[in-house]
Amino acid sequence: IIWSSEDQNKVSVINGVILLRTVGGPTTIKARTQDGGYEAECKVSANLVPLDSISMSSEATGEAGGNLSLSVSFTPANASVTRLDWVSSDPSVAKVEDAGGNIKLLKVGTATITATALDAGDGEKIGLCQVEVMETGNLMGRFGAEGGTAIEKVRNTFEKIHDYLNDPSTQESLPRIELGNFINLSELHVTGYPLDTADPPNVADNNPGYGKIDKTYAGIIYKEALRLIVVGKNSFKNINENGERPHIVLQFQGCPTQHRMNSGNTNIGGYAKSEVREYLVPITGKNDSGNFSAGLVAAGVPLDREEIIWAPVRYVWQGYLDETTRSTQLDRITDKVWLPTEWEMFGSTNNSYETTASTQTYFDYYKTNNLRIKYSPGAAKVQWYFLASPTTGTFMNFYAVWHLGDLSSAVAGSGAGLGWNNNGGGISPAFCVK
Repeated sequence: IIWSSEDQNKVSVINGVILLRTVGGPTTIKARTQDGGYEAECKVSANLVPLDSISMSSEATGEAGGNLSLSVSFTPANASVTRLDWVSSDPSVAKVEDAGGNIKLLKVGTATITATALDAGDGEKIGLCQVEVMETGNLMGRFGAEGGTAIEKVRNTFEKIHDYLNDPSTQESLPRIELGNFINLSELHVTGYPLDTADPPNVADNNPGYGKIDKTYAGIIYKEALRLIVVGKNSFKNINENGERPHIVLQFQGCPTQHRMNSGNTNIGGYAKSEVREYLVPITGKNDSGNFSAGLVAAGVPLDREEIIWAPVRYVWQGYLDETTRSTQLDRITDKVWLPTEWEMFGSTNNSYETTASTQTYFDYYKTNNLRIKYSPGAAKVQWYFLASPTTGTFMNFYAVWHLGDLSSAVAGSGAGLGWNNNGGGISPAFCVK
């Protein structure tokens, strides 16, 4: 069917959709079939319905390389809107693709998208949307987190990830969660046990004992150190009496704090009885507030939501026991926030005991060796952090991931080693979203 208008300046028509450009009429609209040349016509008149306002989302998020589709609504709904224009304040960040409000997200930054609507009486109304473009892989942008504050956006991101994991139908229309994807906790502030007096955590040095790292070391600028990365997907098997459960494992990419595992350089009691465990998760009758878990909640992580954050059943070797009994001794840990074991980080152990537990897993992310490196400054600028697995001997210590020397060589692929440390170290906690 071929459509035509008697006066395009008054009334235009495209595929049967009529746009009334001016008040008045009548104007004749014709429809003619290509096959046979049959015709019909309709006379159209336009009355002015003034546009009072337009509304659209005030903010939107997405990741670089992705797209957004913005829309507006008119008040009243039948307003005589004759034109709708879209403009970006920074097309290099967010570029308007077409008149339908489709936006291409090009690079990290922010841009204001302006929608300007005109009615037949030359009335003009404007709507504004601030678009934040995040790094590729940022789950906050990937799932379009909403909310006024940074904390609300973090919480909203966790809620959307939870919905995604539990509704397979949404997994067809949303980007997949991949290893290395991340969430930044910009409002997390933590304190830890100072390792030494030569290079203690302090605000001036931006050390991780007091929150977010923004530091240059070995020629590399480390930012957003308080970042949670996806290190495993559906990692824990035979997790409880209900069988498997869809989940992701999140772990800090950097060491958000420094803390000793125990006083006196001892591993007596193992991870289950350690000071660092008490620091990470409330232990009844000991430290129910002001610890790391409380800080996560304050930063937007919904540890208080049982339906979102999950405590898998894990087993950690009791390496402090004597040779004749320790082979069967495993601590059963069901904390929401925990340190990974040697097996979970390396897929192998210096002992044969943790592997006997059917729930142990090797996080897929760490199959690239150098990704285990974390930043935890000390007087010698050594990169290392604690694992939950202890070594043998009642006055030894716990295993730690380490790398000596220039961190840039580690990033280049020289990898991470496994040793032991007898005092304090950076900690890189983990937890599961179900």
